[in-house]
Amino acid sequence: MRRFMGLRWLTIGLIMLGALVNFLSRQTLSIAAPIVIANLHITTQQYGWITSAFQGGIMLQPVVGYVIDILGVKSGFALFAFLWSVICMAHGLASNWQILAGLRGLLGFAEGAFSPGGLKQPPQPLVLKSRKKTNRPAGRKRLALRRMFMRWERSCTNCSRGVRR
Repeated sequence: MRRFMGLRWLTIGLIMLGALVNFLSRQTLSIAAPIVIANLHITTQQYGWITSAFQGGIMLQPVVGYVIDILGVKSGFALFAFLWSVICMAHGLASNWQILAGLRGLLGFAEGAFSPGGLKQPPQPLVLKSRKKTNRPAGRKRLALRRMFMRWERSCTNCSRGVRR
């Protein structure tokens, strides 16, 4: 059992490292923008289209989540990590703003796998048998919270305005 606990934390650590690299890569274009704009002779309007393409690609997270559901978390994560790496490398081959915008859109699409896949992966290896058992059942805790909330609600004359008696 001890071996699996280390594997769980390793998995969570790798996902957090991927998240860190993911968020850092989002900022690279904004830092390199003056040089890229000068080298590719991009106007501010075209740079706006490039950044909008990234946002449009990242908004397709539901599609990426669906693909991850079909392929499985491990295979889906591996596929999108590979695509993300290839697309990042292809940025160096961009010769005009249209290609750069297309690559940024694809990068946003590939980066969209982090949220659905990252949220789905950690709970998977947690088997119910390995979870800690508590002395108080969850039902009692919920009942205590419900009673506490009902007392607060009764003490409130008009809860929508927050006025108390």
